[in-house]
Amino acid sequence: MPISWHDDTIRWFRDSSAFTGYHRLLSYYLRPVVQGQPILTDIGCGLGLISLELAPLVEHVTCVDVSEKALASLAEDADDKGISNITTLRGDASQLDLTADVMLASYFGASQVGQWLERCRRLICVTTWAHATHEHRKGTDAERLRSRLDEAGIRYQVEHVTLEFGQPCIDRRDAARYIAEYHPGDGTAQRRANLLARLVDIDEPPFTCYLPKQRSMGVFVIEGGRR
Repeated sequence: MPISWHDDTIRWFRDSSAFTGYHRLLSYYLRPVVQGQPILTDIGCGLGLISLELAPLVEHVTCVDVSEKALASLAEDADDKGISNITTLRGDASQLDLTADVMLASYFGASQVGQWLERCRRLICVTTWAHATHEHRKGTDAERLRSRLDEAGIRYQVEHVTLEFGQPCIDRRDAARYIAEYHPGDGTAQRRANLLARLVDIDEPPFTCYLPKQRSMGVFVIEGGRR
């Protein structure tokens, strides 16, 4: 489900990243691919937190997203961190004339990856892997992407990565708002109740509770067609 960026979702996402170190840790897997590259393009960047981690390693980063609010948050964070080599670009990346040495597409479905391969030398694609308790489940993004690449004879490497990306909350009311935001609708009332029951009390001001969550991902590095 695409994130609707507003003040609360921006705050929650930033807090989760800072509290768990998720984007900093994920960047360790991507650094060998982007190190020393002239241009990195982050497609559908959202708040651009992974680009902020990678920017010191490349000459320039172009961050593309449809959300003006998300890009404004990214520009603010870059300014606060003294990062001056990031350019933001608002729009649908598929409709823009984009090329890069390395492109990054996080959580794009396997069917959307092909359009980027001719525009870059390497494509990093971060996709959903089956949850640890649902390894029997077929058709995850990682499985579909791997099948498509194998069928097309495209060279790639993939690594299975699992990182903590839970949500710290100011209080239980804040947690309830967070859960309602990401699990809307009466049909998920039981799901929301189950998530509230999983909250852990913590003493990490300003946070008083934490909702644990792990992200299981396939990190693909795919050979692009641009030379």
